[in-house]
Amino acid sequence: MTGQSWACGLLIAVALAGQPGGRERAAVRKLAVRVDLSRGELQVRIDGRITARYPVSVGKADYRTPVGSYRLSKVIWNPSWVPPDGKWAENAEPKGPREPGNPMGRVKIFFAPELYIHGTPATERLGEPASHGCIRLSNRDAMRLARLVMDYGGARKGPAWLARVQRDEKQTYEVNIPNPPLLEITQ
Repeated sequence: MTGQSWACGLLIAVALAGQPGGRERAAVRKLAVRVDLSRGELQVRIDGRITARYPVSVGKADYRTPVGSYRLSKVIWNPSWVPPDGKWAENAEPKGPREPGNPMGRVKIFFAPELYIHGTPATERLGEPASHGCIRLSNRDAMRLARLVMDYGGARKGPAWLARVQRDEKQTYEVNIPNPPLLEITQ
């Protein structure tokens, strides 16, 4: 790095630090999420340090949650549910946001086609396999995770927006994540 480019970078960092919220932008922080299938646990890591642990339900024996690395690319608040193609859902009917029988809970976070991290009111099943491949959290924990994904993924929304989303339970809000955080799923 030349002295000129180093000085330019320092000037940008100093300029950003002087702006509201600039200190956070000058010091880029990294969010990563890790799910341990055998333990039924989701870990939130910021800059490599575990900052939260949540119990989760993962895929049952016939519908295992796939291991691997993924990106958390989209957040949908107050999601509808459309039954996927599959024998287990062949008689199921689509459900609107917060409609009884909608398994998506308050929020879903995309990580693969038709696979999500999502909220659930069925907290008694957390910690054991119970899903058809998705990762389930309590609604409260899923909403916390969704806010982190948005904030660290470059799609931060203010408190008024979040309050509106929580108040308008029947309205769906979709947020694309420009810098999707990493999701690691391990056995």
